[in-house]
Amino acid sequence: MVESVLKDMPNTESYAPYRTVWKNFLKNYDIHDESEVCFERLMKLMNGFNDIFPKYPKVTAPAEEKEIWRLFDMHGINDFLVKSRAIFSNANTNNIDFASNRDRC
Repeated sequence: MVESVLKDMPNTESYAPYRTVWKNFLKNYDIHDESEVCFERLMKLMNGFNDIFPKYPKVTAPAEEKEIWRLFDMHGINDFLVKSRAIFSNANTNNIDFASNRDRC
């Protein structure tokens, strides 16, 4: 989804800072520590995403941020958020302890 947004993001100077932020997000996601379990990797991904994304839907956001929000919407952000919430909700409902699950991603 992030790669699709980057591909469709206007290639202008005003979008350069946003492009850099999202490219860095992908770089951080691609760094894979062999000792890292799936839960840790998922949490790192979600925390990184949540650090960047919440500001975009604001009414007072600059035009670039509104366009980036539109691109994320076009590329399935709502489905992503629903599925992400469902993963954690299901874990809580079924008392699944992801932290003790030592599976590797």
